[in-house]
Amino acid sequence: MSFPNTTDAPVFVVGVTRSGTTLFKQILNRHPRLSLYHEAHYLRRVWAHTEAETLDGAQARAALGKIFNLQKEGLTVEEVTARFLETDRSVAALYDTLLRLRMEKHGKERMGEKTPNNFWFLDVLFRWYPKARIIFMMRNPHDVHGSFKNFKNAAKLPWKDRMVLSRALYWSYGARVLKESQARYPGQVMRVSFEALVQAPETVLPAVCDFLDEDYHEEMLEVRAVNSSFDQMKQQSGFRKETLQRHHLLSFSERLLIDVVSGTYILENGYPLAVLPNAVVQSLEAGGFYKLVDAAHRAIRKRRVH
Repeated sequence: MSFPNTTDAPVFVVGVTRSGTTLFKQILNRHPRLSLYHEAHYLRRVWAHTEAETLDGAQARAALGKIFNLQKEGLTVEEVTARFLETDRSVAALYDTLLRLRMEKHGKERMGEKTPNNFWFLDVLFRWYPKARIIFMMRNPHDVHGSFKNFKNAAKLPWKDRMVLSRALYWSYGARVLKESQARYPGQVMRVSFEALVQAPETVLPAVCDFLDEDYHEEMLEVRAVNSSFDQMKQQSGFRKETLQRHHLLSFSERLLIDVVSGTYILENGYPLAVLPNAVVQSLEAGGFYKLVDAAHRAIRKRRVH
């Protein structure tokens, strides 16, 4: 399908959970032209389970009932459905209507969305929006897992060691998708390092704006909600460098497991191994171990999408 104003090239922020996607969405929403919806999860919850090519009004309302944050974004099912019924009524058009209405309500000119696991669906996004721009957040996996563990502890929820393996596989899958998507869509997928962003935002953000073909605005630095999972910290301003040291929350066995499962992708992304010598990971790579990891990636994606 074709959308009105296709040159707007929507912006999508993706990445493994706990990699700074919420922080970056907040930064982009401070730009005077950019409007990013917060985690609709439309592709996973609607598109992946819809066989019909078009939707009627009742089907559109049902689909909108499955997504997240509609009311928080200041939208209603009825207004989105009414606008949607003026389109070609495709599944893609409902998503487009959602983002476009959010953009209009905020008086912005360029729309987008932040849903971390949308990196599962980059081919779909580029089919719907050939000129899209993807910001792919990347963070040291040891800090990712440490941040997740810190979040679980802070929320007084149980932390189970078995989750480390699944999340190490998931981080590796994200790293592989990033590598493949940059090759498949040259110039349209930008890797943004969480570490670089926190340490030198005044350098990273102008580069991101260049990638998006937008002017840089210093008010983008005046970001809040720098720690999205802790309510008591949501109104703090600035970039907290202590978030770079979450790996100290991991045990030796957790660090070792992450090194083994994610080692080749850790090195490819310029991060240090926590326990293993580089030569051990290189030997695992030569022995075909990471081909098995890639097979696990594919199994995870199939299970999580459906």
